[in-house]
Formats: sequence, C-alpha cells, structure tokens
Amino acid sequence: MNKTPLITDFIKNNMVASQAILSILNKKGNYNDFLLKVDKDTAYSWENDYLDKTLTFITSEFLSGKRIHELLLLQKLLDNGVSSRPELEKLVVDNGSYCNDDVLDSVERILTLEYYKPKSYDEKNDKEKNKTEFAKLGGQALIEISNNKEYRFNKEISKSLENNHGFKNLFVDVIKAGLLNARKYDKENIFTIEKRYTRSDVNRLLNWQRKIPAQSIGGYFIENGYCPIFVTYVKSNDIDDSIKYEDRFISNSKIHCYTKNGRKLGQGETLKMFAGVSEGDPELTYLLFVKRSDAEDDDEFVYLGTGKVISNSLRQEYRKIDKKGKLVNTPIVSYDLKLDTPISLTRYRMLTEGSNE
Repeated sequence: MNKTPLITDFIKNNMVASQAILSILNKKGNYNDFLLKVDKDTAYSWENDYLDKTLTFITSEFLSGKRIHELLLLQKLLDNGVSSRPELEKLVVDNGSYCNDDVLDSVERILTLEYYKPKSYDEKNDKEKNKTEFAKLGGQALIEISNNKEYRFNKEISKSLENNHGFKNLFVDVIKAGLLNARKYDKENIFTIEKRYTRSDVNRLLNWQRKIPAQSIGGYFIENGYCPIFVTYVKSNDIDDSIKYEDRFISNSKIHCYTKNGRKLGQGETLKMFAGVSEGDPELTYLLFVKRSDAEDDDEFVYLGTGKVISNSLRQEYRKIDKKGKLVNTPIVSYDLKLDTPISLTRYRMLTEGSNE
C-alpha cells in the first residue's frame, strides 16, 4: 500500500491494526488526530477548529456502524447535496433496517446536535455553552432541516466539502468505514446480541431525547418504555462499597439483580420499574448488558438480549452501608431476570469464571 491508508483500507484489508485504531477513535478524536501522533507528514492541516470538531463528532458517533440510519443520510447528502425525511425513510427501509418515527426523530436530533444540549441549556449563556458536549462537537447543526423536512449540510460544511480536499477525504472515509462496520450488526433490530455497547451507545440507539451522562445512567435507567440494565460482574476494589451490588448469574438464562440503594418495593421508582410484572404484562422492555470487569472491558458491555422480571423473585432487602462512619440499614430491592434467549455457555463461562473469549 503506497498511499497513507485510510480507515476503510484497514477494514477492507483486515489489517491487524484496524481494531486497535477503531478502538482508539471510538473513544476520542478523529483519524487526523491519529495521523498527527504517528506520522505528522501524512496528516492534514487546517486552521478551522470547527472542521476538527466535526470529524471527531462523526467518528465518535458513526464510525462503529452500530446504527446505519445516520450513515445512510450522510452518504446521500455527500452524493446529492440534499435529501428529505421521506427519502431517508425509503433509504432505511430499502436497506432492510428497522424504521419508525422515533428513530427518524432521533436521527434528526443527533445530526442537528440538539441531542447533545443539556436540559438546562441556555443559548445566550456563552460560559455554560462552551462547557457542553454540544460545543465540543461543533456547537452548530451539522444538518440543517427546512420547514418541509429537506436536509442539507450547513453552509460551512458544504463549502469545506467542496473546497478542502483533506477534510472531504477524511469525512468521506468515516462514512464509508461506518457503512462497512455496519455489516457486523443485525440491521433489523436496535441491538445485536453478543456485540459491545457503551451506556452512551444505548442512550442514543434507544432514541432518548437527550444524551444522559453515563454516571447518571449507572446500573440501569428507565426511559421511553425501556430499562437497559448494566452489570459489571466483578467489581473493582476502587469503587465505594455502597455501589458494589452483588449481581450474579444463577444460570445461563437467569441473573439475580439489584435496584439502586434506597429503593423500597411498591414505592417511588420501583412502581415504575416493575409496573405490570406481577400481572404478567410488564410495561417496560428490559435489556441486559454485562461486562466481566472495568479492567478488562473498559466502557463497553456485551448485549445479552431482552428478559423478563420473574414476579415472585422480587424481594425487599437491606444492606448495611457506611455513611460518615456509621453503618446504616439501607433498603434495596432484588429480583431475578430471565433472559428470553439463554446466553452461550462460552460467554457464560467467560463472564462468571473469567475465561478468555
């Protein structure tokens, strides 16, 4: 390969370094940042900080290919300069991917960056604005939407794609690489069993109105009829004892889980979390994401599928938690989640015994 390889080259040629590079880029930065670190002579340079932020945005959110919808629209805009909501819907359906108003609304919120504005966002407060993820990812809509639902790149991006060869080269590369990566995922469903997702991925793919900080999601979060559950099987010694929940697999189809501390059955959050469970008609869809440990798996959890809370497993328990040097009896609710599809024995052993994948 005589030219400097792009991300698509790594993927197409199954190069050993591809997964390592993708892992780095998924966490932070863009491919030009990577080139600047490993070989400055091959990197592109531009004075416009906004272009760098835009590359970081599309890299962090779309390179993984975990949802193809945004990628299809961006590719269409690269090809034609303009698209529309009906056209996007047709693109998605023709691709064989799941499609509904919720996901199309989500695509719009993300590409206009409305999704990244905090609830308390103030357009006029520059001090607050500059600290937000919205600002860090560019501070303006990547896609402009007209009243009749036509989509176009904003003027600055359109101009840069036309006149800045380096920027266009890297922008197009991210979209093409994302479309290649999307082939690894089940396009008919939101999540693919056995694939890895961060809390932020789950937040985005479930079409939530805005991005919620990962620490606020914690071990589970209830929103829009879904309750994704995140289990770190082996807890780090560094974390506070109060959040060392003893979630444990009972079998490869059942896991024993806990609510957050301070919860009581039939009160507050548990009314919402377990609504309809005792009647056999739960109001929430429970999705299970598990990782072996923070040390091994970083921010990503393996998706193990949907499950149902076993009604007669709900238990009110109490834990002694150290609060300012005093042990306090603190309420917590435990429950068993039965997976709709048992996990493979290989994955089960890897999670419970620490064997390698």
